[in-house]
Amino acid sequence: PKYFEHNTLPRHLVDDYGTYDLNNLARAVPGDQEHLTKLYDPLSTPISSDFGVGYGLYFSTLRGVMILMFVAGIMNLQNFFYFSSDLYSDEQLEVSPLLRGSAVCTRTRVVPCIGCPPQNFHKDRFETTVDEVTGHMLTFALKNDCNGPTLQQGMVNYFTVILIVFGVILIHKYQKLHAVQLH
Repeated sequence: PKYFEHNTLPRHLVDDYGTYDLNNLARAVPGDQEHLTKLYDPLSTPISSDFGVGYGLYFSTLRGVMILMFVAGIMNLQNFFYFSSDLYSDEQLEVSPLLRGSAVCTRTRVVPCIGCPPQNFHKDRFETTVDEVTGHMLTFALKNDCNGPTLQQGMVNYFTVILIVFGVILIHKYQKLHAVQLH
C-alpha cells in the first residue's frame, strides 16, 4: 500500500508542520522520500491545480455530486424512517440490517388463491394442498399485508428526482463555465 500510495497516486508537498497553501500546491515527484508529502484531497483540491483542466473539473464534479447525493439522502430520511417503522412493516426486525428502511414488506399472511398458476409465484410464497372433505385441490399464497407507500413518500421521491435532475444540470453548467475560464 505504501508503494502504491507514494509512487502511483499523485501527492503534493507540505511544509515541516504538514501545512500547505491550497492556492499554491507543488506536485511531489513520484516516490519522493526526502520531502513531506500528502495525497491530493478531492474536497479541497482547487480546479486550477497543476494537473490541468481535466483533473480540476473531475474534482469539482466529484464535490458537486457528493453534495447533491448528501442533500438527496437527507431529503429521503423521512421515507427511510417510515419504511422501517411499525406503520409500514412491523419494524423489519427479521430483515438484514442493510435492508432496514427499504420497502421490504415483512408483514404477510396466507390467503386462498383461486385459479393462481404456480409459475407466477416463488416456491416459498405458494402452497397447494388437498381438501380432506371434498378432495379438491386448494391453493394458498403468501400475501404482503403492508400499507403501501403514501402520497407523502411518493412526493418525497418525486422531489428527490427533480432535485437530482436540476443538480446535474447545474453541475454541467458550472463545469462548462469553469472549463472556458481555465482555457
